[in-house]
Amino acid sequence: MTPETPLTLTEQKDASFLNDTRIANHRLAAQYLESAAKFHTMAADFYQAGDHVNGAESSLKAQGFMHMAFEEQAANAKYYALHC
Repeated sequence: MTPETPLTLTEQKDASFLNDTRIANHRLAAQYLESAAKFHTMAADFYQAGDHVNGAESSLKAQGFMHMAFEEQAANAKYYALHC
């Protein structure tokens, strides 16, 4: 077995930055998913009350937040595909 070569300071900073970025992406994705869930629940409530205008608006907002969450998740998936 060969010992692992220690990372240079630049490599350590890059690795730390990428890790911080991945963590931030996960947290942001989670926030977007929470917002999406809130708007999906609101849409269901509006539709149940017969308010199709606000139901549709809430549904579109939920879909927008889902899209943003998927973008954050895709950024992490791309990193893992390329580097792990």
